[in-house]
Amino acid sequence: MLDDAQQLIAEDDFANYTTTTRFAEVVAFYQNTLAAAGYTFDAAQSSLDEPNALLTFTGNNTLTVVVSGNTDDSLQIFASRQ
Repeated sequence: MLDDAQQLIAEDDFANYTTTTRFAEVVAFYQNTLAAAGYTFDAAQSSLDEPNALLTFTGNNTLTVVVSGNTDDSLQIFASRQ
């Protein structure tokens, strides 16, 4: 989760929050952090269309990160494990 997470709602298998971190930095954060944790970015199951993205990672389980642009230039992040 990004350091500037606000309005956080989290449970065991998901997290939902807003961030003012720039879109490219959010994508890079999840790609780098999850790669270091042993997950592989699945480009075929992902879609990037700034300010929105669907990022899919595979490893011991599947992790999905949805990035949605808000009207105030913040980003809504929903991350889940399946």
